[in-house]
Amino acid sequence: KGWSFQWKDGFRLERNDGYHKLKFGGRIQNDWAVIKQDNGLVNRGSNSNWITGTEFRRARLFFSGTLFERLIFNAQYDFADGDPAFKDVFVGLLELGPIDEVRVGHFKEPFGLEQLASSKYITFLERSLSSVFDPDRNTGVELQKAYLDQRLTTTLSAFRVTDDFGSGFGNRDDYDIATRITGLPYYGDEGKQLVHLGLGYYHGFRENRTVDYRQRPEMHMANRLLDTDRKSTRLN
Repeated sequence: KGWSFQWKDGFRLERNDGYHKLKFGGRIQNDWAVIKQDNGLVNRGSNSNWITGTEFRRARLFFSGTLFERLIFNAQYDFADGDPAFKDVFVGLLELGPIDEVRVGHFKEPFGLEQLASSKYITFLERSLSSVFDPDRNTGVELQKAYLDQRLTTTLSAFRVTDDFGSGFGNRDDYDIATRITGLPYYGDEGKQLVHLGLGYYHGFRENRTVDYRQRPEMHMANRLLDTDRKSTRLN
């Protein structure tokens, strides 16, 4: 008594007064492909024009929720590459005076729209080529505030660049800052018609470091089309 259990984009266990809300579930995405390469791409990791096969693109488990109407948490792990890796792993607090939400942990930096959207809801099988310039998940702290009945949102964050397990420690000062503002000037017909605008800024501090950008042709199993070569690209 006093609790409800239902399926809604995952299993949900909630107290009827909303004081505690728990959710758990997972995601399985299995891709198959037959790829015919041009001759110019054969040397990029293959000795044949044909590539065929399958992979588990994502195999995830998660447990998230809200406790005492204030404490939020999310623990999501991915096993697709054979080793468990962090995805969204964070804790946070809601309604802290002038701040709607404070979040600390490993999660996506608030930049762009496509990168922030879940892989369950993107339009195509993979994100677009330009997403190579978007920051991904790192470990940091984020502040969120909404105005005008959630139609204007602001986010400010700072991150330490980390690996897939949220670890980043050493004598290199690899830090990011990111901020994002979104607005919904028009919203009609219960969301069937809307105008959504956003502005984001991201800055990565990489003193005396080399970076490179690599991208596949919007198919994760395909060979990379572009590699700027880390040895020849330096940021000062």
